[in-house]
Amino acid sequence: MRDIAPLLTQRCFTCHDANAKEPGGELRLDTYEGMTKGDHPAILPGEPEESGIILRLTEEDSSSRMPRDDAPLPPAQIDLIRRWIQAGAKFDGPDPKTPYAKKPAASAAPTASPHPTHLLAAPAESKPEPQPKARESEAKDVKKP
Repeated sequence: MRDIAPLLTQRCFTCHDANAKEPGGELRLDTYEGMTKGDHPAILPGEPEESGIILRLTEEDSSSRMPRDDAPLPPAQIDLIRRWIQAGAKFDGPDPKTPYAKKPAASAAPTASPHPTHLLAAPAESKPEPQPKARESEAKDVKKP
């Protein structure tokens, strides 16, 4: 999910998250539960070619293909989603009912990897670099006030 979340956030949340003004087909892609529920779920773990998301991403008719009114996803991104679904579409967040990421702010420039924070390890604590000790001969040259 860690590799899939940024892709969905950037390309699908305009229409498919809780804050969408006109939710696309009432499909929610901002929660794992939203992706896997309903009569035609976006994701059927283990069955990528039957999963609604793959069917819509690979639709030849541009009026039905997702994302609508945007360039199609590159084949490598579709393949990443396909492989994740084939492997069981594992969820690695804390709660499948809560949004796993927030839609990027319209004014924010997209970053290369906007992973949701709860799906990443905490950043390593930064420790101050050790300062070199003065050599004994230099310490004798320093006069004390």
